[in-house]
Amino acid sequence: NLQIKDQVGGTIIMDTEETLSDGSKVKYESYAVQSFKEDDLTFYRLLVKETSTADEEESNFWQSYVIDSNGVLDWGTYTFSPLPSIFEQGFNQDINGNGEIDVTGSGSNATDVNTDSTGVRLQTDADLILYIKSGADRLPIKDDTGGFVQLEESIEFRDGFKFSVIPYAIEQLPDETYKLAVKNVSEDPNEGIFITWDLFTVSKTGVIDIRNKVFKEDSELNEREFNQDLNGDGALSSGVSKVNSKLSKLVTEGTTSAEIMEKFGKSAESDFLTVEGKDGQGVTLFSEGEKNGSKSNYEIEVEVAKVLNNSTIRQAKEDLGLEGNAELTPMTDLLSFTIAIDDPNKFGKIHRMTFAIPEGTENASYMKQNPISLDYFLFEYDVKTGEGARIESSDPTQDLNDMLVVYIRDNGKFDDDKREGYIMDPGAPVIQDELTAPDAPSGVIVANDGLAKIIVSWTDNSTNETGFRVERKEGANGSWTLIASESANTTQYVDTTVSSDTTYFYRVAATGEGTIISAYLESPEVQSVAEDGGGNSSLPTITLNGESLYIFTVGEII
Repeated sequence: NLQIKDQVGGTIIMDTEETLSDGSKVKYESYAVQSFKEDDLTFYRLLVKETSTADEEESNFWQSYVIDSNGVLDWGTYTFSPLPSIFEQGFNQDINGNGEIDVTGSGSNATDVNTDSTGVRLQTDADLILYIKSGADRLPIKDDTGGFVQLEESIEFRDGFKFSVIPYAIEQLPDETYKLAVKNVSEDPNEGIFITWDLFTVSKTGVIDIRNKVFKEDSELNEREFNQDLNGDGALSSGVSKVNSKLSKLVTEGTTSAEIMEKFGKSAESDFLTVEGKDGQGVTLFSEGEKNGSKSNYEIEVEVAKVLNNSTIRQAKEDLGLEGNAELTPMTDLLSFTIAIDDPNKFGKIHRMTFAIPEGTENASYMKQNPISLDYFLFEYDVKTGEGARIESSDPTQDLNDMLVVYIRDNGKFDDDKREGYIMDPGAPVIQDELTAPDAPSGVIVANDGLAKIIVSWTDNSTNETGFRVERKEGANGSWTLIASESANTTQYVDTTVSSDTTYFYRVAATGEGTIISAYLESPEVQSVAEDGGGNSSLPTITLNGESLYIFTVGEII
């Protein structure tokens, strides 16, 4: 028997089950293993079944890892798919239960991606597997374990936000390798469309370097590398240089904060870097070595890997299972930082990246994006492995909560740079909050103001509302319908869409951030004026809402 362990000799327990904060459950099961030879050495491929259960609905996901001849599992060889058929050839067994071993990746039904119009062509098939088509030859794009690559994704949220990942074009370079362009499109009903690009290198044999992708703004994209107009502006652009892009200007060296220098100047083992925060304020970060270990000198580099706009935040909230009043606020955009360790004795050890945060910060965490599946997850501190992020205090004798510390092992599961002595860990510090619903309005009163006009008034009891919802129903058994969305601090709405001589009920609620809403307060019934006048419509109308008596005349309260 060969015991499976991580790169530093720790035991790996793959078969686990956990319950998430939203009540859903995730179960991991070791499903199959298959040996293969490479350079006369025996390796193993492990298949893991991930089962998620939420609201009595079950979904499966499949993960594959490579284990070397010594039993060491390489987390960097992770591949995934919701389709078990993709793994059946590699594991030589019927996984999806259809009675046969499915053959995928032949490309027999592959078609050109219509956005790629020059040179070698990018193709995809019904399973969303990618291929390179050059003349009569078709080359499947695979990861470094031989797994097929699926990059296409599309998410639409209920509030109108959309996020799409689109494999867009591929071109062969002079050294016979390939460059793959993947387009990311965020559509925000309020902010418009935001486009960025991920660029990947693909080897001569079709192996994609999935971990070392390059992030580009739309203006940075060098279309001449692909010999076609990718952004549709009618010209072939060389793109602005990285140093001239607006993203590069978000990171500066050093810090101007005397408080940060006083707190962390002695503990920092690298230079300080300051990143422009999402609120416009600077967020300072630096590196530290092993806790309680001897000091070393570290070099750190940081760049913005992805802009976190409203659409990507909504994608992240969905990935994290945050619903209802839960709010996710990034302190920075998604950062890619690299730590270079100068002491070989500290290779393979856990090291720290520290963010200086305002004193008293609560619910801060570090959000990462899986480089393969592109799902977001919180990198929470695990006392068993010693990895993850947690809030700490610069003075351990006080509860200052003024630093978010990310613990990560060199060459461990979460290190995206597999060279010894280098740590790469893309992510962003975020704050999780429960938004407070505004106080409900009170004193909802209604009154006729002539023919086909009813005035609805209320008392504003909240200081944090974004507006008010006014709904109406016809008769006691009618259905509530939204008739108005009023701005904050409004206390009256005039309904001019009523029918004559009809009984109506109204209700009003205060709205908060996102989809948060207060309780509704319902009015008493009101009978609209009949077409024959129903008497003198200019006379005052008296309405009792169960608390106070109000007299209306021509829309005014007496």
